Amino acid sequence: MQIKLNYWKALLLLIPFIAGLALTNLVLTPGGLRYPWSIIANYLLVIGFLVIVGCQAYMLVNFINATKNDLYFKINALVPVAFLILNLVYMVYLNFKPYHPVNSSNGPVRVSNLNLGGLIILLLMMHAIINFFLTNNNYVSWQIKKITDAAKQEELRENYLKPMKILVRTSAYLFLIFVVITMFLDISQILNPDH
Repeated sequence: MQIKLNYWKALLLLIPFIAGLALTNLVLTPGGLRYPWSIIANYLLVIGFLVIVGCQAYMLVNFINATKNDLYFKINALVPVAFLILNLVYMVYLNFKPYHPVNSSNGPVRVSNLNLGGLIILLLMMHAIINFFLTNNNYVSWQIKKITDAAKQEELRENYLKPMKILVRTSAYLFLIFVVITMFLDISQILNPDH
């Protein structure tokens, strides 16, 4: 089963991510609601990222099944999905775990909590982002170019590569828009610190 994706459907898939980014910007504004809304923003960001990475992984696995059975790239596509699911479960666990504040050091810099678990989460998040923006689309494109039948190439481009590119482009444009919005909010806070 293929996913027929256009830019409007891609935007609908990104609604949790958009809401998470919007809440993140609201939380960071002066007088913003900090704690409960930042947790909700984190949940929405992870759920939104899980939706778009899962959608792309679904399209990639279907493409691999339609062309050839390449186990390595199937696993590579599904690792970020599994990680994001586990990350969401871990976030839920941390919210119900009793809070123990970290004692700060004697200097102006606080102690970092980047332990092995945090490093693994960081590396797997980087893997998911690299897979989403680079690896998956390039793999599909290269595999389509290897096919000699022009009709089969066009069918695969329409069914798999085009929706995957729409999803990545829409995500990239959306992220750029929110970076610009955040930049303007930061500049306005610097120029008008009283507001």
